[in-house]
Formats: sequence, C-alpha cells, structure tokens
Amino acid sequence: MPALRQSLKSPWPYLCLTALLYGAALADAFRLPENQVTAQAYLGLVKTYQTYASPLTSSCVRCRYAPSCSRYSATAVRKYGLLEGLWMTAERISRCRAAVPLGTEDPVP
Repeated sequence: MPALRQSLKSPWPYLCLTALLYGAALADAFRLPENQVTAQAYLGLVKTYQTYASPLTSSCVRCRYAPSCSRYSATAVRKYGLLEGLWMTAERISRCRAAVPLGTEDPVP
C-alpha cells in the first residue's frame, strides 16, 4: 500500500490539523475585532446568508426583533469580535419567544 494512502487511514494527521486550526482560531480571538480573520470569515458567511438564504425564507420566517438577528450578529461581531459577538447573538436568539411582539427594538449595546 502506498505511504500516502497508509497515512490517510491514521487519524493522527486529521487530529493534528484540527488542533492546529483550533489553536490558530483561539489565537486570532485575542486580536482586535477589526483584525480578526475568523470574524471576517464569519461576516462573509452572514453576508452570503443574507443575500441568498434569507430571501427564500422571508415568506415563512419573520424576525421578531429589529434589527434582524443576522444584522445584529454581524454588528456585534464587528464591534466586539467573534467570541463575544457570537455569545451576544446566542443570548439574543435564546430570548426570542412567541410572546415578543414583531418589530421589538433590540440594538447591539
């Protein structure tokens, strides 16, 4: 069996690569929010969602808050960085209930 194929069967290269990526993302989290590579990648994903997926779901899903959760998340990540911004987004989504009136103002602090 070729050496490359044999090494791909072992989990260690994948585990090492995963640990390296997590370490790089963790180190990136301590940089200023405007310099975080992971935050920029996340903002790109949010922009893609807003452009392509959100229009498809707008007829059946309505955000109870203003601004929408995706805009809130993007603003929080830009202002506070990836980890803090995602934490704030998760807290906001956990507060979303049917009892919240549509259009309730909830801006990023």
